[in-house]
Amino acid sequence: MHITHSKQNGARTYSRECATSPTVKPLAVTMKSTITTILITFVLLSCNAQDETIEDKIYSCIVKHYKNNNIDLVASLDSLENYLVFKNILSSKDGSGKIKFYENIIKKRRSSRS
Repeated sequence: MHITHSKQNGARTYSRECATSPTVKPLAVTMKSTITTILITFVLLSCNAQDETIEDKIYSCIVKHYKNNNIDLVASLDSLENYLVFKNILSSKDGSGKIKFYENIIKKRRSSRS
């Protein structure tokens, strides 16, 4: 922006002329893009610096909570899996047994909607 002044009949007059050059950007636009770039860089760097996933953090929190209440979570989950296999709710304790369990839930839900 350029401010010019002139004297006409002894009085000063001021006028503002905005720069129309495509290479000159208003300060607000420049600052906004700079701040945005800095924030995106910060987020990407902080995400890459984390080795622990959100699932790991949640699991750690749950283990800590159970430990504070004197409950062995791993033993409790193992006992639950054994019970679910014994009652034929799970076909096995491995991942495939759990996948089949959830697939059956999806099938039942789809058939009840029809």
